Amino acid sequence: MFSHFIAAFIATFLPIIGYLFLLPFLLVLLLTYLNRSSKQMLVNQFGLQAQVYLGGLGIILHETSHLLTALLFHHKIIGFKLVVLPWHLNANSSEQALGYVQHASTKRLWPTLGNLFIGIAPIFGCTAAMYLSTYLLLPTTYQRLNAFIMAPTGDSLQWLLSSFGQAFSSFPLLLIWLLLMINITLGGFDLSSADFKNSASGVLPALLLVLVISCLLTFLGLSRSTTSLVKRAGLLIASWLILSVIISGLLNALLRLLRLAH
Repeated sequence: MFSHFIAAFIATFLPIIGYLFLLPFLLVLLLTYLNRSSKQMLVNQFGLQAQVYLGGLGIILHETSHLLTALLFHHKIIGFKLVVLPWHLNANSSEQALGYVQHASTKRLWPTLGNLFIGIAPIFGCTAAMYLSTYLLLPTTYQRLNAFIMAPTGDSLQWLLSSFGQAFSSFPLLLIWLLLMINITLGGFDLSSADFKNSASGVLPALLLVLVISCLLTFLGLSRSTTSLVKRAGLLIASWLILSVIISGLLNALLRLLRLAH
């Protein structure tokens, strides 16, 4: 009986950690690398202001995600700026912050736990923005992406990719969607060193919380349904992050070609 409980507990605990934390974290590491490289090339080629013009919306979403999550976890907001306008940037400094949220917490459990989620909040905020943009601008693609997540087969992938070809019939919407995806991806998914450091201080409380929740779900006999729900949510987040990786990779390659051309 006890061994059965342990097996069910592990089957609940590991998917939560893997799908909701580890998989998004690995994809964001890749996104951070690609976007930092792209931003550096943008600055070198077109100046510091180019980061705001091509990633301003993403920067606003990034900082807003930090801000709202900090408020949710009862952190004191010391100051914030969602984006620095291009004409206010110091052209002689490549280290100037393009936006920031300064906050402080007590040592109580809830605010300490919040450090993890505040640090990674842009992952979920920017993913939600991409999801909503696609829902509004490319509803067929949105529906087929959901179908692919539910049943990730070769046929459903081909069906999903064909939706982009159909979207050319309404090219202005496709162009707006693409520009939004570039802007959100370039400006929003680049987690700073401070973001990673802030998140690290909340990892232990988060693991303890997941342990407690996993034990409770196992005791209530909800392991199987929870695992299915967690897997679906994790794959949904991962699918949008993979789309961001593809966009980031193509943009990075384009900037490298432009650099070689000069």
